[in-house]
Amino acid sequence: MCEALDGFEGGLQMGGRGVTNLRYANDIILIVCSVMELQTLLDRLDNACKRYGLQINADKTKVMTTAEATCSISCGNSILEKVDMYAYLGSLITMDGECDKEIRSRLAKGYA
Repeated sequence: MCEALDGFEGGLQMGGRGVTNLRYANDIILIVCSVMELQTLLDRLDNACKRYGLQINADKTKVMTTAEATCSISCGNSILEKVDMYAYLGSLITMDGECDKEIRSRLAKGYA
């Protein structure tokens, strides 16, 4: 990941620092401000992975964006699926940033 980020100027500014990703083990969320930045960062990550004999699983990789209703992000020869909601490390992340679906999900699990 460090190789992919080396020299990358994009990302989101939070508290005076540039944030480009969240990582836990082999789960990564890329954080950028535009579709073009996302494609660039994903290409850089894919190239860095290939240098070490790794590959990104395009079937498990999803795209969530709030900026543009239509976007086409590719990884290798595959177009990535665009989603409105995604489970990351057991929490639901939604494109609108609301947490009501997460709360309902946790309540349902508690009742079960």
